[in-house]
Amino acid sequence: MPRIITITSGKGGVGKTNISLNTALYLASQGQRTCLFDADLGLANINILLGLQPEHTLKDLVLDGRELQQILIKDFEGIDILPGSSGIEELANLAEEKTFELVESLAGLHEYDFLLFDTSAGISKNVISFCLAAPEVVVIITPEPTSLTDAYSLVKVLCANEYQGKLEVIINLCKDFATAKSVYAKFRGAVQKYLGLQVQALGVVFDDTRVTEAVKQQKPLLINFPNSPASQCIRKIGEKLLQGGGEELQDVEIGSFWRRWWKAVQAPLKLKDSGNNKQSTSPPSRREEKDQKEVSQPPAPPVTTQKQEPESDKGVAKKDTPIIEELAKGLAAVSEELRLIRSALERNGNPEGDGRGSGGGFLSHGGPKIKLDLQAYLRTKGGVDPN
Repeated sequence: MPRIITITSGKGGVGKTNISLNTALYLASQGQRTCLFDADLGLANINILLGLQPEHTLKDLVLDGRELQQILIKDFEGIDILPGSSGIEELANLAEEKTFELVESLAGLHEYDFLLFDTSAGISKNVISFCLAAPEVVVIITPEPTSLTDAYSLVKVLCANEYQGKLEVIINLCKDFATAKSVYAKFRGAVQKYLGLQVQALGVVFDDTRVTEAVKQQKPLLINFPNSPASQCIRKIGEKLLQGGGEELQDVEIGSFWRRWWKAVQAPLKLKDSGNNKQSTSPPSRREEKDQKEVSQPPAPPVTTQKQEPESDKGVAKKDTPIIEELAKGLAAVSEELRLIRSALERNGNPEGDGRGSGGGFLSHGGPKIKLDLQAYLRTKGGVDPN
């Protein structure tokens, strides 16, 4: 029975298909019978990446009754490829009898040692279905904030739909190992804290210009540039997969995989946890983190415009004093206080007390200016803050 792994990502353009293809090639080079299933339902990227033009695709298997062996691209550099097609989206409308025939056909993939599913990016139902059916999901992330945010959203949906398998990440497009380590720590910490899931690091792939060259040439990186930094990273990932053949994965039957997949396709997709008492599944935003750091001490109690009700009277409806009346009273008191203060200042500035402010007193242009802090004054008086 094959080891089934779904390789996915929350964001497009993170190198998911490249990693899937070259990992499959490495596994095949180590004597592993490997099949790469192009599960990108809208855009079959593996064909383009290799410059292939398959005669038949998954659509022919689903709708035209083709045999599985007629669809497979056999022994491409040691691997078999099942080319994808948008026709798989029509599975939801298949008759029950046709559905069983399809599942039975795909169950013929049991002869492989590794079966890798390369999905599209995002959190569509098709992507989530392949993830929920697989006992092992590998999420590709990069140091970009958008990649991490979208990957977190993907894992959050898996959590909401009660995914029980093994969750791993590959950090791609890293300039060095220190960057990869930092990115992984942040992502793992957020997933563990807010979702309660454990994430393991499967490997790192460094940013390498040879990857772009291989894509332009439509040749696999591992074959065209076997000694490039990215190729060496792919080998380490493949070695880790071979070394980590967990016992819990050995009893997975290919038929049960397709039955779980079909069940996930038919069931409504949960986009968030419906539990009322569970902890928040959303990490704090940058604004929230900033606010939390700035508030180091409890703020002063706000100035209230209503009389506080005693604890014993909670739940009893009372008529509140209109806010306009409170403001009017407060402003009247302030006006009187300001008049008295001004008179006192004028007397200090003019010994004769004539109120003209002459003689070099406080109200003359040459003297210091006094700033009246109205809000502070109101707080000390327990009055009303006009703002």
